[in-house]
Amino acid sequence: MAIDSTLNAVNHILNDLYGSKRIIIVDNHSPNESGKKLFSHFANIDCVDVLLNKENFGFARGCNVGYEFAHRYNADFYVLLNNDIEFTNKKFIQQIQQSFTDEYFDVLGPDILVPETGVHQNPKKYGIYTYDQVLSINRKNKKLLNQSKFKFALRASLKNILLLRSLKVKLDSRKSNVNLQPATNVVLHGSILVFSKGFIDHVKFPFDENTFFYFETEIMSLNLKKRHLISKFDPSICVLHHQNTATRETFNNVISRQKFQLDNMVNSTEVYLKLVRNQSKEKK
Repeated sequence: MAIDSTLNAVNHILNDLYGSKRIIIVDNHSPNESGKKLFSHFANIDCVDVLLNKENFGFARGCNVGYEFAHRYNADFYVLLNNDIEFTNKKFIQQIQQSFTDEYFDVLGPDILVPETGVHQNPKKYGIYTYDQVLSINRKNKKLLNQSKFKFALRASLKNILLLRSLKVKLDSRKSNVNLQPATNVVLHGSILVFSKGFIDHVKFPFDENTFFYFETEIMSLNLKKRHLISKFDPSICVLHHQNTATRETFNNVISRQKFQLDNMVNSTEVYLKLVRNQSKEKK
């Protein structure tokens, strides 16, 4: 949807990052035809591919389309990222290679800083979520969905009031003072993920396509644990995340946006809970 963000991101990668790279853009059937415009724009640039999905597959399946297409290039690493990520170091590719040399990983997450709030988004959680923790999240979101129309609309509107948003920024900014330490087997943020050959050669798709949006990396963490694969947080590598560009572009109505978020969080947490139950049965 956000064509300017995508163009800026691609130009940033092509012009500012050292090293060999290819870029694959996945458009999830954007109704404003930004995908077609991008396809035309990059038609004569060999190192950029633009994939046009025939429908909006959602985040998980949309990313999987790009991941599968990337196999033809036999790359050492796949970097999956949103179009609102900004690299702070021109040697990002070399940093990834050095991090892998220093300590093996299947999936890597860098330090992700949201400049507007000062919040560090990685890691999302040390260790994986328990069944009860996710059940609590699921029930909370269902409860919010089942509010009266008046309460639902009021809550969605209040969240958008500038004063309350600025207060939330101040509260969230406390997280910016954390002492970031390297860690393994953590839940990583999905705005940028790096997959190594160990993952690429043995895992067909990174994300569970039963989800449309939200909780993708929490579910991925379950599958990593099952396969004895390593997720790694490396705070020595830092990127900036200018958050939610595509979501803001898609939803002008705060009530519709709130319902979208809650509906998908309920669905995604139910996928997680089902996976935990199935894994428990397999162990027995």
